[in-house]
Amino acid sequence: MNTLILPQVVEDALHRVNPATTRRNFLRASGALVVTASLGTAPGGKVLAQALANGRYPDPDFLQLDTWIVIHPDNTATFYVGKTDGGQGTGTAFRQMMCDELDIAYDQTRLVMGITDITPDQGGSGGSDGVERDGQVMRRVAAEARRVLLDLASERLNTPVIDLTVRDGLISVQGNPSRAVTYAELVGGKRFDVALSGDNVDRTTGIATVKPQNELRVIGQSIPRYDTPAKVDGSLTWAVDVKVPGMLHARNVRPPVAGATLQSIDESSVAGMPGFVRVVSKGNYVAVVCEREEQAINAARALKAQWQPPAQAPFPASNDVFDFIRTQSPAVSRDAETIGEPAAALASAATRVEAHYDVPFQGHTAIGPAHAMADPTDGQLTIYSNDMKSYGLRNGVAEFLGLPREQVRVVYMDGPQVYGRTAADDAGFEAAYLAHELGRPVRVQWMRDEETAWDTKGPAYAFTLRGGLDDQGKVVALDYEARALDFNHLWYNDPNTVLIAQLMGRRSPQAAPGSAEVPSRQYGVANQRMQAHIVSLPLIWETPLRTGNLRDPNGPQVTFAFESFIDELAAAAHADPVQFRLDMIEASTEDAIFRKARSLATVRAAARAYGWESRPSPNPRLRDTAGAVVSGRGIAYTYRSGTIVAVIAEVDVNRETGHVWVKRLVCAHDCGLVVNPTGLEHTVECGMLHGLSRALWEEVQFDEEKVTSVDWVTHPTMRHSDTPASIEVVIVNGDPNPDRPDLPSYGAGEASHKPMIAAVANAVFDATGVRLRRVPFRKERVLEALRSQT
Repeated sequence: MNTLILPQVVEDALHRVNPATTRRNFLRASGALVVTASLGTAPGGKVLAQALANGRYPDPDFLQLDTWIVIHPDNTATFYVGKTDGGQGTGTAFRQMMCDELDIAYDQTRLVMGITDITPDQGGSGGSDGVERDGQVMRRVAAEARRVLLDLASERLNTPVIDLTVRDGLISVQGNPSRAVTYAELVGGKRFDVALSGDNVDRTTGIATVKPQNELRVIGQSIPRYDTPAKVDGSLTWAVDVKVPGMLHARNVRPPVAGATLQSIDESSVAGMPGFVRVVSKGNYVAVVCEREEQAINAARALKAQWQPPAQAPFPASNDVFDFIRTQSPAVSRDAETIGEPAAALASAATRVEAHYDVPFQGHTAIGPAHAMADPTDGQLTIYSNDMKSYGLRNGVAEFLGLPREQVRVVYMDGPQVYGRTAADDAGFEAAYLAHELGRPVRVQWMRDEETAWDTKGPAYAFTLRGGLDDQGKVVALDYEARALDFNHLWYNDPNTVLIAQLMGRRSPQAAPGSAEVPSRQYGVANQRMQAHIVSLPLIWETPLRTGNLRDPNGPQVTFAFESFIDELAAAAHADPVQFRLDMIEASTEDAIFRKARSLATVRAAARAYGWESRPSPNPRLRDTAGAVVSGRGIAYTYRSGTIVAVIAEVDVNRETGHVWVKRLVCAHDCGLVVNPTGLEHTVECGMLHGLSRALWEEVQFDEEKVTSVDWVTHPTMRHSDTPASIEVVIVNGDPNPDRPDLPSYGAGEASHKPMIAAVANAVFDATGVRLRRVPFRKERVLEALRSQT
């Protein structure tokens, strides 16, 4: 018998769900994973059996039902999905969705995610589309499995399907429950051998249709996350914990300044150190490999290397970067989006307002540095990584090393690098390269200063907005212009742009410009112009100022500028900020997926939950407020894809120190069908807290040759003392009109993150009358703004 051996970490995870589960009985019970001589009789089985006999890692066929679902002899089920969780709780949601369509109890199931040789390639995670898009595929697949099982039961019980009922994996005859059959009795330990249809994985479907929302039983329940207990009791094996026999440890040696060229290495400086194995270098990439981790750290610090700095400064200092952005000629300009006659309307407006806003580079700055382990045993390459796009990592590494794809697999495991294009990509490539070079398993982990300095950054932005009001305070003109430092945008697991490739001298034929963004058309303004430009730094390769996707790419920057400016217009009109927005939403003609009605409902829900008092900002009672601390409230509204969100922040501002404490947050959130209400609330809360950290603290600082914010002191992040006293999440179901059809689920991982900076800035303005136009709002910057006003 040839068996597809599960990695130990998967066996451990399955054992935690069901202690009776071991690798041996799991393989025996799993029709999708056992390969015997009889496999040759299954569709495609001969090819699969031959591939496994050769030690290859095949691509699971997403058009086979057995790829997705296995029914075991004990009447439990295992679901296989091509997503990753990253701590959002999406794994629990996926189980709920599939359980509902399969009609099986949640506690009778388990889930395997993101392991490239045993789960279908759904691309991993990103874009907050896990539940919205990929979860719908899972529902359709599970519905098809239920249909097939009902057909088999109809034949077994000699009863038409219409006369059968099913619940918790038991199919019985209506009115005669003694005549029944379990899923296990029908297919337990066997293959479905049912083909699905669809020209790509996103369109995979069967004959069955999913249930209408009024028939859902598991979706909508606040089932506790299955991954939490092991994280709490310490039994979870994280990606950083993986160990295999013979494993080596590596540490990188980065160029001391951006664009430096390696001249020489004095290997004698480390050759006699304990555990030293080898210095690996190619181009400007340098790593030191040792038997133990602390030995690799010490050797990397001791290695003597000569570097030649570049002839030209690679970038301006961070204090000068916004002047640089505004004065440089754009490398790329988007076509302006124009409605009406904005220039004429602005010129004739009764009141004109102009403002500038700046957002710096901000990094992922994960709590744990990037890491990965690659094992080249038996000529195959297995990478253990928390990269949220494990399939892209597999494909990129195979191309980078010139290996056949079927010779490479990636095992996804939990870890800290998520929410965009993180350094997990880079660490995975580095581990794979070093393991391939040395022929032994190699574990790579970045150092803290390396993570903070060299991780991919969200682009810096400079904005200019102008608006006009008529004599009634109505917005008649709006002009938005953005400039982003995002010329060489790094995409996921690109073998030509990962950091090791850049340092080795490997290049894409041309740089990939990012996507400087304009706001969504969430308000009705008759005359408006929106334009965005991309500006390039002098050095775009081998630089720590590498730009890529950071949580809700471009969204927080754009929404900060746009929603701050909407507040400035409301102040100029002496209007209440909530009512001002409601009036502008009412004027909108954008109403896809009931967006207009849902937006009105969401903004009103946030105001109602907060107890919003209708008045202009800043607070008219500000002059009568004695003492150092003043309070204020601010709102910001936006949407992301089909999700509508409105956030209200309440702040205390100390006028003597400049300290801002966001003491209360209220978020109204409409993402359509909610799979797990408690899980959604936690996701929304965490998205707001991440956004709050970006608002108050996070900024990449640099001089003209290197990043200088390299640790928690020079690059602070939000602490427990910064957390609000109260966070309230209002789940809004949108327009209450009963004639509105059921909405699907939309993404929730990023929407609440998007308006946070703007809500805080608007609250500070309400409290102090001072408009903060540069992020982050650290106390020294706030104090300077307060003194400037005085």
